[in-house]
Amino acid sequence: MADTVPEPALLVIEADSVVQLPGSNATIRLTGVQDVRCPSDVDCYWEGLIKITLTLTDAEGTLHDITLCNMCDEATREALALGLRITFTRLEPGRNVLDDLNRPVQLSDYTVFVTVAPQ
Repeated sequence: MADTVPEPALLVIEADSVVQLPGSNATIRLTGVQDVRCPSDVDCYWEGLIKITLTLTDAEGTLHDITLCNMCDEATREALALGLRITFTRLEPGRNVLDDLNRPVQLSDYTVFVTVAPQ
């Protein structure tokens, strides 16, 4: 499958959506977010923790969960799955937008950006 993705591709994955992986019958979707970024009203020296879970479904229907994280011991910004290198790029919206919602943040509030390239 990796030979079918000739160049790195930026994927935008909104919660509750399924995105086709370039050049394949596999899909990817956002299934979890742990967002412990610095509150918008605080000056922080680091961005805070962002941990996302993505579920890939291969052509046969088998599920593959991967975890990407900006500063975790058990995960990094990058994972290998289905012959692809999947790299966490960013999470939107920012804390300033989420803090203004005046309600608990839900998975459906998030959009994640990942780069997909051959392994």
